[in-house]
Amino acid sequence: MPKIVDYEERRQELGTALLEVLARDGIEGVSVRSVAAQAGWTRGVIAHYFADRDELLLYAYRLALQREHAAVGPYESDPLAGLIALLVRALPIDETSSLDYRIFLGLLGRLADRPELAASLASDHAAYEERVLGAVRLAIEAGAIRTALPAKTVATMLSIYVDGLTVGCAIHPGSSTQANLEEQITKFLGTVARIEPTRITSD
Repeated sequence: MPKIVDYEERRQELGTALLEVLARDGIEGVSVRSVAAQAGWTRGVIAHYFADRDELLLYAYRLALQREHAAVGPYESDPLAGLIALLVRALPIDETSSLDYRIFLGLLGRLADRPELAASLASDHAAYEERVLGAVRLAIEAGAIRTALPAKTVATMLSIYVDGLTVGCAIHPGSSTQANLEEQITKFLGTVARIEPTRITSD
């Protein structure tokens, strides 16, 4: 009797091989051939799960989002700290987050040629934005943030600000510590809403 293959289990195994290739060779080293070799499979087998390099990179991006989610964890006990942690984790400030950012950039460079890839990336990124919005709402409900602005407006402003910080971190790696970035984001949040005064430190 033929062996029953668990589709999701195999994708997880491929995800492990993919992350190993990324860690060793960087985003430039990712290909169907290299991931197949790392997993110990043939290219024909891996083609059942990923058609090409772009699909591999999209899967790597989804794994990166999962890592971000796991790294931040639940933040109901301190909604404001959870929101700041969620935003900081999106910045390329260490080896893992910098690799995640390069994966994102690698995908951006392919969107013009692959509209279906753009739709998938937009859907995955929207899920992250929903997490930010949820964290903002939780902080508002807990009284950690007081503002007349809609939660969605606050979340959008924070996301745009963090996008700017991302570029700065990528251009000048090592120029900012996690504590410094937490302080910058907290001060920016303090310009658009009232927050706990103890969260804003002096220069």
